[in-house]
Amino acid sequence: MALLASAFLLIGFTACSSDSDASAKSSTTEKDAVDATPAKSGGGADIANAITITAPGMSYDVSGDLRPGVAAITFKNTDDESHMMVVARLNDGVTRDQFEKALESPDESAVNSLLADPQDTGYGTPAELGPGQQSTVITQNLKEGNYATICFFTTDDGTPHFAMGMIGEFKVTGEPSTDERPDSDGTITIDDKAITMPDGFEGKGTFAVENTGAKVHNIQLVKLDDGATIEGYLKAVNETMSNGKSVENAKGGLLMGGVDVVEPGQMVWLVLDLPAGNYGYLSTEDAQDSPKPPTQIGEFTVS
Repeated sequence: MALLASAFLLIGFTACSSDSDASAKSSTTEKDAVDATPAKSGGGADIANAITITAPGMSYDVSGDLRPGVAAITFKNTDDESHMMVVARLNDGVTRDQFEKALESPDESAVNSLLADPQDTGYGTPAELGPGQQSTVITQNLKEGNYATICFFTTDDGTPHFAMGMIGEFKVTGEPSTDERPDSDGTITIDDKAITMPDGFEGKGTFAVENTGAKVHNIQLVKLDDGATIEGYLKAVNETMSNGKSVENAKGGLLMGGVDVVEPGQMVWLVLDLPAGNYGYLSTEDAQDSPKPPTQIGEFTVS
């Protein structure tokens, strides 16, 4: 997810609209914490190179550092508000205070000058989460360095969460991980026209997420309220954010994670254990430049 796009467009949600308004009529109330399924390497062993980043409020609690290579990253939201964890690798020597000041600057070059990678780099990190939810992604290409985590969601008065303390840090350092790539229960394919779920997909297991297109994409999962649609939820979010309010005011769904950025040719793995219900998915990267929902959108049911 482009850093500046997140700051000014709320990762594409604010660009989406639809004629459906079913999402405005109900609200997801299931906010109990969802237990994570352990991330497994090839052969079934737990991935040792793993980290959990928890959002207990307007901050991030980080369980430790990672090594380069195959790694499992779990994002856990224990707060009663939705949060995101946009990740950026920083240039050597950049401090948190420097980065926060750059984020507050209207000059885009202020942020770009502090980044070690382009803004649309795919690190293989979890997407946005509603209250009480968590998501695990297994990545295979983390480089050594200092990484920042940022939440660009806002409060009802328009204050971004990062300005209230939601900037975190973790390091990737040391010898490369010896963990193997995980075995896959199927492949979720994202291209420039669609997201294709694997045959027999039931929302449980470890799934490869592969971008076979020519552009950057992502996948965001949403648990839908009864009678709601993914297009309707996007419309509700769009209207809420256009009015300068928190995403919590948008009715119709609950953010359930996914994969934040997947570059062309990149493959990561998404670990899922979704409770029963109706779900929507979309690439928010493809919703930033159009008033219409992206073609990379759909729904499925977990029984």
